[in-house]
Amino acid sequence: MYPQKELNEEEKKILYEFRNEQYSTEVLIKILFSMQLMITFYNEQSACDKNTAISDTINDFPTYFKIPKETKALFRNPFAISQIISVYEYFELLCFEEFKKNIDPSYKQTISEEKKESIRKYFEENKNALINKLVICTTIRKFISRSLVGMREDLEIGENIELFSILLYKEDCWNKEIYTNNNFEQAIEQLKTLDIRVGEILDLYAVLGGDKILLGEKN
Repeated sequence: MYPQKELNEEEKKILYEFRNEQYSTEVLIKILFSMQLMITFYNEQSACDKNTAISDTINDFPTYFKIPKETKALFRNPFAISQIISVYEYFELLCFEEFKKNIDPSYKQTISEEKKESIRKYFEENKNALINKLVICTTIRKFISRSLVGMREDLEIGENIELFSILLYKEDCWNKEIYTNNNFEQAIEQLKTLDIRVGEILDLYAVLGGDKILLGEKN
């Protein structure tokens, strides 16, 4: 994929305002899923100019991609191909408060006070760790949005599974530089000692302070 261009504050504001026009979780999921398809398409178009406006390529997608009207409306704004992943990840962040309402209750368990104290102590003693609080919050937020929203008891991720044993293999949820770092697996092994269950994931996000700082000052 092309190197991604970061969003400026005005572009973030555009996405923030567009998000506020969407009222359905189903629509938000549909928009994000269609953007995943678009990213796949662009990955396969090696000759495509990265500075081309996404709006100029909408008619180039195969018919089976079925880009919904809401996604087409979003990309009437002047985003370039080189920003597609940045747009996807920022919009996913904007949708998180809505997604939290649609998580199965089994993933909303409260962490014990004793374990919370262990978590706080760990990060106080490891302030310069490869995987810091903000990194973890961003990773688990992506994991929740992509794997746990709308989950049912008969689906695949058990609430009692140790959290970082799963996140070890969720490459798409991690910052690439961190995931490919030689010390990544060692850092995961250290985090496993906190004994956090998947069912405690939402409370962990809260205990660590979340990652709303990434929304930017205006939003």
